[in-house]
Amino acid sequence: MKESISLAYLNESHISALAKIANNPKVSETSGVPLDCSENDVREWLDENNNRSRNEITFVIMVNQKVAGCCILKKVDMDSRSAELAYWLGVDFWGRGIGTKAALTLRDMAFDLYNLDYLHSHFLKSSNGASGGILTKLGFEADQSRADLPVEGRFTRFEDDVWTFVILAREKWQTIQASEWTIHSNQFTSR
Repeated sequence: MKESISLAYLNESHISALAKIANNPKVSETSGVPLDCSENDVREWLDENNNRSRNEITFVIMVNQKVAGCCILKKVDMDSRSAELAYWLGVDFWGRGIGTKAALTLRDMAFDLYNLDYLHSHFLKSSNGASGGILTKLGFEADQSRADLPVEGRFTRFEDDVWTFVILAREKWQTIQASEWTIHSNQFTSR
């Protein structure tokens, strides 16, 4: 059976399920999800979504109508028409192509719906190469303006691991076969 993957704006009904799957050290060691993620942490994400001057927009990744993780536009800067693309999945959803499909949908929404000119992202080179693979599939390239950054603190799993920074410009995105996405019942689905 083909899985139905969509993005939905984070809302109150997602809080408990998101906190449950986010409260896993395997999720927080390679993402911006806090250690011991709680419902209060998820409520803060919701509050940011509802903030009029928001610079972060959190979408819930839904798989067959079940909460699976998040796709986020961070550091939204409408003056420079740029944002950072981030995503994470609950462990039970890893390795099924869900992250790629969700990030692809948000990539295209960022350029189509939000009319951005650039998307930035980063990943842990050694401990989360899978995320780097997703970003490469989406057309991201090394950000020549930023050098790799050594990992510190809770992200130190492998000696000499680094944050690697990547970028995708609208001009390159326009040369890539973009997905077609639709809005239905406040959910965004890529075909």
